Amino acid sequence: MCRETRTIQRDPELKIEICTFREVVHRFPLHFHDHYVIGCIVSGRRKLFCSGKTFEVKPGDLLLFNPRHPHSCEELDGWPLDYRSIHVSGETMRATVGAITGTPELPVFRGPLHPHSELVPLLEELHEMILHNDHPFRREEAYLLLVETLLRDCSPTVPLPPAAVPESQLAAVSRFLETGYARNITLDELAHRTGIGKYRLLRAFTRSRGISPCRYLESIRISCVVKLLAQGFPSAEAAVLAGFADQSHFTRVFKRTIGVTPGQYRHIFTPEARP
Repeated sequence: MCRETRTIQRDPELKIEICTFREVVHRFPLHFHDHYVIGCIVSGRRKLFCSGKTFEVKPGDLLLFNPRHPHSCEELDGWPLDYRSIHVSGETMRATVGAITGTPELPVFRGPLHPHSELVPLLEELHEMILHNDHPFRREEAYLLLVETLLRDCSPTVPLPPAAVPESQLAAVSRFLETGYARNITLDELAHRTGIGKYRLLRAFTRSRGISPCRYLESIRISCVVKLLAQGFPSAEAAVLAGFADQSHFTRVFKRTIGVTPGQYRHIFTPEARP
């Protein structure tokens, strides 16, 4: 027997909502939303009706609805629906586009279906970050990158500005992250220190370094933790010294980066010690 769950959670900093459906089987009648919907199916299949057309939606496909875009859907072959989405109000989207392009406006995205979209992993990652209340730096960075990619790939009417930033300023950001990693650093602080808009800085840094500022910072922090664990520091203390304020977030990042938990890694150097 299916145990259907539906939850909606708001991110007060980003001013967006995430929606999570698990084991949903019923049909959604024709309706629309007053906000943008960016969604994907994690498991199951659905038959989508939109703009007089019928679509088959599968895992890996991106769903994209502009405000007041009528649509309906129903199960296909009895498959229960496991679904994730992000909802962005017109006001928030306008402000986000303004931060990215310098001109606050409401984009019109092509949709509703983008099969096998490369944006799905970005969407799922941001959804998980908000679900687990990850650090605001990570959430804001992921959100800006997601909207930028949507504007680039799905809304050709909104041109993206050039991302050029002098190498000296990017080098200064790198040095600041490498020396100040133990502090609570935000994207706003990096933008203030360089005098560059945070989106432009994010885009230029990522293109130049091949990694986003937040991932760069996390890599530096993990390198610090690795050294401390090798010296016998307890995992929790090493995390705090390296700048990780949340232990569960630290453990996820460490395991994702190194491949084992902090306790398992420390055990290599101090077999008798507990995590």
